[in-house]
Amino acid sequence: MPEETLDLKPVTLDSLIIGEVGDGALVEIKDSITSFSCELTADRVSSITFTVYDPDFKMHDRNYFLIQRSVAFNNMFYEIATVSLSHKNRDTIQVTCRNKAMEQMRRDKGQHSWGSISPTDLASVLAKKFNLSFFGEQTPINGSIVRKQDKDTDESSYQVLQRLANELEFRFFEAKGTLFFASEEYIVGAQGLIQMT
Repeated sequence: MPEETLDLKPVTLDSLIIGEVGDGALVEIKDSITSFSCELTADRVSSITFTVYDPDFKMHDRNYFLIQRSVAFNNMFYEIATVSLSHKNRDTIQVTCRNKAMEQMRRDKGQHSWGSISPTDLASVLAKKFNLSFFGEQTPINGSIVRKQDKDTDESSYQVLQRLANELEFRFFEAKGTLFFASEEYIVGAQGLIQMT
């Protein structure tokens, strides 16, 4: 009997582009990349990291790698989070990009009360706010949910959902444009039913 093979699309650098400042043009940088890694995880914000050969730092000086700049890879949107330059044997730049919607959620701060709402309904509201689809397990309303800001605390919407997920022993993560807020058992039980956008 012949061995089964999986028909998987390869992950390539063909779609790695960076949004240009000003006129909105897109710049492909794939031919200058010397290394690349992609981390998809349910424990942290998904990220890509790549090293670019940039002689005399010409791309860097033209602001290709500004913090919060949009980066597209395999139809997913990231934004530049960290940049480091190295001038050793050759001029290189290491760039780490994190999931764009989740990074925007991490910057969403300020004192706010959503009133009496369930944690799952709040996760759904925030998913919509940041243009994500949503998959969640229903939870009961247990008082008001507040995003705190005072002299000791400057909580983000991301941290609020992280706190609520920890209290419920839920997983809270993004995958392929969908925000997940549910227990591991619920997610595993729904395999095959989850529609990824």
